[in-house]
Amino acid sequence: MLNPYTQLVSRLAGVYPPGEARAVARVLLEDAFGITLADVYAGKVREFSPHELERLHSMADRLEKGEPVQYVAGTAQFGGLTFEVSPGVLIPRPETLELVEWAAGDFSTRTGKGNRHMRVLDIGTGSGCIAVTIALDCPKAQVWACDKSKDALSVAKCNAEVLGAKVSFVESDWFSAFADEKFDLIVSNPPYIEENDEHLKALRFE
Repeated sequence: MLNPYTQLVSRLAGVYPPGEARAVARVLLEDAFGITLADVYAGKVREFSPHELERLHSMADRLEKGEPVQYVAGTAQFGGLTFEVSPGVLIPRPETLELVEWAAGDFSTRTGKGNRHMRVLDIGTGSGCIAVTIALDCPKAQVWACDKSKDALSVAKCNAEVLGAKVSFVESDWFSAFADEKFDLIVSNPPYIEENDEHLKALRFE
């Protein structure tokens, strides 16, 4: 009988190229079942219980339909942290970490000049990966995050609580809830924004 890893790779072979099928299988097994890449390479992939196999087959069905593995597993890795994700939020992208690193560096530069309580706003927070990571990297910063989606805010709040990050979450479409607020740093990494979007006019860079 094929082990769960081999079964999953076999099923995904018709959807993904061989290397990608193996990578997707490893991500799903590690994030959803705790089976690591080392376990796979060492041949230590354990037998699954009937309930686990049923769950695995259900997840494989979703993968075969093209659903991203992060949504199927319910988690995504970002900056060494595990974030809960769902179809209602964007999957954290590796390149987004560059934005977080830049923000943390900017905070470090400014705190060296005496501004030790910078106010940071993350617009369209989604899973909360940006706001949460900044809050953890810069514990003296006052971090706010907003999203117009209640579902997204629920996911972001859960991630902040689980990871121990202090972030204030607000339901807001862009700046609508912050008309009288001022921030030292505003960050955002939305999927797509048209160049003539009226909300961009509210941003001022010096």
